[in-house]
Amino acid sequence: MQTKTFTLRAPTDEDAGALAALQSIDDERSQDSWVTAAHDILHEWRAAGFDRTEMVRVAEESDSIVGAFTISPPKLGFGRSRGFVHPDHRGKGIGSALIGWAVDAARTLGIRELFTHSNEHDAFGLIEQAGFTYQRTFLRMMNRNPAAAPVPEWPDGVRLVPLHGDELIDAVVKALDGSFIDHWNFRPTDRNEIAHDLEDSGEDPALWFVAFGGDQIAGCNICHLKTRDGVTRGHIGPLGTTRAFRGIGLGRALLRHGVQELAARGAKEVGLGVDSENPNSAVGLYERNGFERTTELRVFSRTF
Repeated sequence: MQTKTFTLRAPTDEDAGALAALQSIDDERSQDSWVTAAHDILHEWRAAGFDRTEMVRVAEESDSIVGAFTISPPKLGFGRSRGFVHPDHRGKGIGSALIGWAVDAARTLGIRELFTHSNEHDAFGLIEQAGFTYQRTFLRMMNRNPAAAPVPEWPDGVRLVPLHGDELIDAVVKALDGSFIDHWNFRPTDRNEIAHDLEDSGEDPALWFVAFGGDQIAGCNICHLKTRDGVTRGHIGPLGTTRAFRGIGLGRALLRHGVQELAARGAKEVGLGVDSENPNSAVGLYERNGFERTTELRVFSRTF
């Protein structure tokens, strides 16, 4: 019988740097354009309803954090989660212990359905053994030459409107709900979550693009700029168009505009994530505009 060499505990503020470093390993392995810093971890923990003593566990071995699992604050009985174990510390039962904790925590939190994901093939069986069922595959895609993005061609009567503060938050909520209502696993957008995202010191509201057709919200593209290891990367999304403004080239214009703006701010690569079964054929749109598939991310869920 293998001797247990690790312990699970709730994190403290002092762990944020180690957790960001661990997440960065996951980001690099999955070729994710998102870059996690210590302030991102702390900002997440300060969201309304987030209690890290109940929603986060770190695995510690020899005074080093080698694994972690996080459950986001549940909404209407639905919960999202993520976990990762350092590649050098696998095969010791850490992943099983973390996902076992997550199942127990979800029950305590009153979650009726918990979602989690992974791009690591050796984790799929572990997740399923914990009672999760495969649901969907998402793709990570990357544009490695954003400076070459074509100039956007805007549909007649559609324009970008610069917004700030509450106006920006309300418009983004309406744009997201209108854009994703027909998508798999749709949940209404939480306004408080959008407001919290905008408060992040790493966010630039000038990169939150909202399109209008007349006085109607037509779509949005929420862009982010991140730096890791001296390389500046852009991240696109969420990006979507509302029902009344589909099929007219608005999604393409929003995409190209976002890529151009990120490149102008120094992004050498621009990435995004997309449902492989996107009902609006978004995968093809991205491929026609310089993005290539890099990683498949499988989503699983467990009901209680």
